[in-house]
Amino acid sequence: MIMGKKMSSNEFVFSTGKRDIQTELAGYFFSIEPGERILSVRDLSAGLHVSVGAVSNILNSMQEEGFVRIEKRGRMGSFLIEQSLSRLYNLMNRGPIVIAMGLPMHRRFEGLATATKRLVERMGIDLYFIFMRGAQARLQALHDNRCHAALMSCLSAEAYMKRENEILFTLPETSWISEYGVFYRPSKRDILRVGVDLRSYDHVYLTNNEFGDKVEQKSVSYIRLMQLLKNDEIDAIVWNKDQEEDLTNQGIEYRPLSQCTEGKELLASFVGKKGNHVAARVLSVMEDTEEFMRIQRQVVNGEMPPEY
Repeated sequence: MIMGKKMSSNEFVFSTGKRDIQTELAGYFFSIEPGERILSVRDLSAGLHVSVGAVSNILNSMQEEGFVRIEKRGRMGSFLIEQSLSRLYNLMNRGPIVIAMGLPMHRRFEGLATATKRLVERMGIDLYFIFMRGAQARLQALHDNRCHAALMSCLSAEAYMKRENEILFTLPETSWISEYGVFYRPSKRDILRVGVDLRSYDHVYLTNNEFGDKVEQKSVSYIRLMQLLKNDEIDAIVWNKDQEEDLTNQGIEYRPLSQCTEGKELLASFVGKKGNHVAARVLSVMEDTEEFMRIQRQVVNGEMPPEY
């Protein structure tokens, strides 16, 4: 499932002020896909505020050096036939793509990171992660220009969406979490003590949806929930089955969630800034969802070592 539209060749906005024309053209060709009709030389020169001759010379040079291949089709205009994404990206001097994501606490997250890194680096573009707990913290990193995109559940992405952001891409079900359920220690208490991480939108939503106000909620950091349940300091938590093995042989039982959800908490979404065509174009490689999920499954099943 893709959310957010692709940029067309006519939507690209050239920067103003002092800049390198070849770098601007590299950004333009990076933002569109093979098969698209490109802006005319006259339109490009108007957007760049330089002469038609200057644009023509640079376009010819970029073709000769293998950055792009353009085909003229008479009155239909000119079309982008091929592009070297890695060479265009490096010409823009952008450095590595940076993604903010949650702590790699289990194999599914490790598989998510591994698949993202592998698919992007196949384009010849370096990628690295910054790991931060909490979707809001990751969105703040995006706002502060410390990353190009923030990775979170689709549930959080939609809840925290701001005017300046957009969902660049959403992966299929189980890309974020395989399943949520309730892990609990059998108790005779009239009111259950339920742990909840108030910094996690997903966890608050799922806990409230499951238990309502019929329990005593205890505010606990997500990474401490499991330990408190083991220590009998709380009676139940909403938890993901990807970490089920951490709770085995502890006198703790499991049941599926009793309340239905839309399932958006199971989908991974990449959130970026609106107008950041570079991040959107790089992450469009995620359209190969079959390959993405294959890599993630191999990491989850222990058939491939995580690499991130």
